Amino acid sequence: MAKAKLSSWLLYRNPGRFLKDRKERIQFGLVVIGLMFASNWLGHNFLVEPPAKWYHDFQLRRRAKTQEHVTRVVQIDLGDHERLFGGMSPLPGAAVVQAACALAGRGSSVVVVDLDTSSSVFPEDFQLPRSSVPIVWAVDTTWQAEGKKGLVQKADPVLGGRLATQPLYGIATMPADFDGVVRFWRSFEPIDGYPRPTLPWAAVQEYCRTGHGKCPKSKIAEVEAHPPAFTTDVRFENIHLSDFLTEASKEFPASCPVLSPDPRLKDRIVVLGGSYSRTDLHETPWGSRQGAELVAMAIEQVFDPAPLHELAEYFMIGLELAIAFSIAAIHHWIRPIPALLFTLLCLPLGVLISAELMFLFGDYEVGIVPFIVGMLIHQLVGSAERAEHRAYRLEQARALVPRGVE
Repeated sequence: MAKAKLSSWLLYRNPGRFLKDRKERIQFGLVVIGLMFASNWLGHNFLVEPPAKWYHDFQLRRRAKTQEHVTRVVQIDLGDHERLFGGMSPLPGAAVVQAACALAGRGSSVVVVDLDTSSSVFPEDFQLPRSSVPIVWAVDTTWQAEGKKGLVQKADPVLGGRLATQPLYGIATMPADFDGVVRFWRSFEPIDGYPRPTLPWAAVQEYCRTGHGKCPKSKIAEVEAHPPAFTTDVRFENIHLSDFLTEASKEFPASCPVLSPDPRLKDRIVVLGGSYSRTDLHETPWGSRQGAELVAMAIEQVFDPAPLHELAEYFMIGLELAIAFSIAAIHHWIRPIPALLFTLLCLPLGVLISAELMFLFGDYEVGIVPFIVGMLIHQLVGSAERAEHRAYRLEQARALVPRGVE
């Protein structure tokens, strides 16, 4: 008796064939296509994107840290800032150049200066010192109004803008996501309408020109529609500038001296940054990180032998269609209220399981399938209850019709 009541509450008595004729199949297909377009736009813009990002952050935090193998981060901490630079902000131009030379002369392959030098003081006739090691300088960006073009992104001057020849430079920027968290980086930034290399990618290019390591294939100079994501937290050896520069003078060196190689810097991409200011902190899925650390993380990822693998778009469309048919089948065989409960409880669980599998085997950032959003909105409790009453009334009316009479 209890089993019959449970079956009567859970299942339709005579559901008929699923999508029995051509008309129903066409109607179902049109509804599915409309919901896919609508819920993809609605879900990715309002409902789905935040939980998908936060769940992916949770997945990333479970992954073990990796030890850096290409870069070295040399930081100007609070003590170095007080002793070497006199606590001045912006940093004195002569001391910044001496710091870069001190790192370039100790066996490094490339030196990246991730410091704001646009406001530093440089003499009118200043020239960069000669160096056998390429030094890549950071350039910040600004937005300027330019006629009909609207706002155009331009590069701030590097080293005070007084150089006769343009030095090696990279755009220093780490784009934040909708919630202020840095989850990805770009290889190129649009400057004056043209793609210019960012600081990490400029360092990679110079490193490859020196003939070190196995270099990735050259990228086309364009701003990525889908920029590379940070996939692994990196552990860096803690090195301070005072280990290499014991004092700073007001003189600009004409050339960078060649000193005995330091095993910590030899054949490495050295990123010089500051940890004395909290304004250079960026939020990431793993917590706060200094800007120089993010630059080094991006470089490490370029040389990672197991990069992020994206799944084809048609696979995601097929997954959404499969879930659409499963939801339709659930509501065809099961009564409205238990079908709603089944959808609310089981399908999100299925999406999380599929997200875990796709993350583990494909390293893919999975968004909760937005088609579910449209179906759940359609199956609110009120509509389910009304459908339940209609189903019972229809079955009672059919029970009163004699057999053989339609």
